[in-house]
Parts: sequence; structure tokens; C-alpha cells
Amino acid sequence: MACIVHMNISEENITAQMEVLSFEELAKRHTEISHGGRFKPLGCIARHRVAIIVPYRDRESYQKILLNNLHPMLRRQQLDYGIFVVEQAMPGTFNKAMMMNIGYTEALKEFDFQCVIFHDVDLLPENNKNLYTCPEIPRHMAVAIDRRKYK
Repeated sequence: MACIVHMNISEENITAQMEVLSFEELAKRHTEISHGGRFKPLGCIARHRVAIIVPYRDRESYQKILLNNLHPMLRRQQLDYGIFVVEQAMPGTFNKAMMMNIGYTEALKEFDFQCVIFHDVDLLPENNKNLYTCPEIPRHMAVAIDRRKYK
């Protein structure tokens, strides 16, 4: 049986949780997340299997805030997903493209994902209508952000 997502229109906007939790507290709050950032809904087959790649370096507080906000939203969408935080450890200029390529390669070694979403560590979804699904045509999910006054 396929999962059916019921979203109440009054729950459209999301209030971001900006508290920086420890990784231990994140694990306690999100017990349904498997080791390695994986989630699969129980009792149904998810319509989408999504890998989320997060290129990262030296922004641990941002990473913790993102994970605390993203996991509940993705669970509500009843996705079969994995979040892959790809950290650049080598010195020098941050190479976001290389981190995305490595994340993509490693994610597909782990599971048969249908699509990949590249996600900045410092961007939080603010609306439940941001569907982390696998459309036929690629799309940019952050077309309007707060620091640019949504333009």
C-alpha cells in the first residue's frame, strides 16, 4: 500500500526550531531515524526514495539546526529518505561541487534512491509545501529565501 500524505492547509508554514542541540539530544528526539540518517515509513510503501546531500565544513551548529528541522518535515511527507552530510576535511577553499559529487556517489552505493536533492546546510524549509519528492523535471527548491527578502 502506498503512503498517503494528508496535510492540513492551516499547517502550511513551519516555525523553524533554532535551538542548537547536541547530536545525542538529536538522536533522542528523532528515535525513528535509523543509523546513518535513514528513515522509511512503517505500514506503507513510500512513493519516493530520496537522498539528501548536504555539503558541509565548519558549521556544526547549522548542521544540527538543519537536521532538527528537516527530519520532522521529511517524516510528515512519508518519504523513504537518507540524509548524507558530506564534510570537507582537507584545508583550502571549500569545494562544494566536489562534496556534492562525493555525496551523490556514496549515497547511491548505500541504497537505490530515485532522486537526489542537494541541500545547503544554512537553508531551512519554511513551508510544508516544499515537497522533497522526485519530479520528472529538476527544480530549484530555494527560489526565494529570507536573506534576500524572498525575491
